[in-house]
Amino acid sequence: MADGNGTGVPTGPASGLRRDGTAGIVGGSLVAALAAYAFLQGAARLLGADRFAAISALWTIQFLAMAVALLPLEQMVIRDRSLRSGRGTTAAIAVTAAATLIATGYAYLNVDTLFAGESVYVLLTGVGVVAMAGFALARGELAGRLRYRDYGLVTGGQAVLRLVAGLGLIALTDSAVGGGWAIVLSPLVVLLWWPRRSEKNASGERDRPGAFLTGFLLANGAAQVILVAGPLAVERLGGAPAAVSVLFVTLTLFRAPLAVANNVLARLLPPFAAMAADGLHHRLRLWSRRLAGLAGAAAALALGLGAWLGPGLTAVLFGSDFRPAAATAAFIAAGSVLATGSSFANQILVALGATWRLAAAWLIGLAAAVVVLAAVDGEPAPRVAAAFLAGEAAALVGITAQVHLNVRRTAGLSG
Repeated sequence: MADGNGTGVPTGPASGLRRDGTAGIVGGSLVAALAAYAFLQGAARLLGADRFAAISALWTIQFLAMAVALLPLEQMVIRDRSLRSGRGTTAAIAVTAAATLIATGYAYLNVDTLFAGESVYVLLTGVGVVAMAGFALARGELAGRLRYRDYGLVTGGQAVLRLVAGLGLIALTDSAVGGGWAIVLSPLVVLLWWPRRSEKNASGERDRPGAFLTGFLLANGAAQVILVAGPLAVERLGGAPAAVSVLFVTLTLFRAPLAVANNVLARLLPPFAAMAADGLHHRLRLWSRRLAGLAGAAAALALGLGAWLGPGLTAVLFGSDFRPAAATAAFIAAGSVLATGSSFANQILVALGATWRLAAAWLIGLAAAVVVLAAVDGEPAPRVAAAFLAGEAAALVGITAQVHLNVRRTAGLSG
């Protein structure tokens, strides 16, 4: 059974929260988040708003590649190992190649606007995506085999290496390029924990990943356009490089809960998958309602706190050049909370294998963001922040609805 305490919270050898390394995932995720902020804060102060724009663009492109294309690979591996099903490497190679080509092509076509014409960043973009692919696949193997402590060590170790090497290279060379090399090569720390492929498909199944991954990639593509493409949107709307940097650091600061949550997802997917395999769909529906309610309440609080404390906090941490408007900070704070709730709720549909329903929810969210962006007037940064909040809210409602629709359909088929 997926749970044994009547609460819907998984228990047992696959999910003991205190003894199976869950603390390692949480600790590693917190270390990674703090190290990421320390790196960005230090780089921003060393380089200034204009030169830091190259770091923010490289970071955003790599983050998009990880979140859209490579995180689905990681979670596919986790789900497969949890259910003892097997898949080949063809899908991983194809997705990695496509992500590398798209990211590198985008960097090449926009090298003048994003990287001040420095072509080395095109190389860095391609190397970074390949390195992150290996990082994602190895973490998926670790989490799927319940090696949660090692997952946490990999996650924290990569961020600490990037912090130390990145700031050291920036200070030594007085250039953003040194920080760029640290960003793209730090995922290779995973080689120290690279898992051996000793497990075999216990169920004898030969799953086809095509439909699962296609829906997942579409969902994550829409989700990450809403979440992290904001700085690129500001640039496209005519914002100056400094405005791009301000929105980037504000987004980075306020999505701290999401940065931690993205790593904790590896701990949630195995028990959700077990619930789905055991037919406990009513528990999954209950969890979706709980997550949506908690996220909505927390977002309302974050909206007020973001307007009140956000501008000052951002200026203190990154410098006065990076101070956002109150409305920008408020919208980003609330939207980031909703994004965190959605990242947890996503795992229910992933566990059910309903990735096309997940895609539908996020496409609704993306459509809402586009409508708001087109309807709102004013400076680029507040417009993008308002669209971000609207998109995250619509997506969370859509995910909750899709979980209930999937459960009803499953119940109807079984009946």
